[in-house]
Amino acid sequence: MGKGIYYNLHNEDLWVWELDTDAVSKYLEAYGFKKIHHLIGEFTEIQRRTKGIVRNTLLRLNNLCYDWNFSPSIATTNLLIFEKTQ
Repeated sequence: MGKGIYYNLHNEDLWVWELDTDAVSKYLEAYGFKKIHHLIGEFTEIQRRTKGIVRNTLLRLNNLCYDWNFSPSIATTNLLIFEKTQ
């Protein structure tokens, strides 16, 4: 359903898993879960590596994308929320 890789962020190993969100959704639906939300997580994650005005501007952009309900397809990260059906 996806591929993952470790990389070092602030001297910590971080596992990043790139998923096919459609495949994850189909898989979970087969087990009785229903996707109730698919939201933009972050438009960009570059702000994690910057400081000052650049970081603040990128954080604001991320917040605006979330607040304005932009399509998750343009985002670096997505939030998928499922609930178990009865």
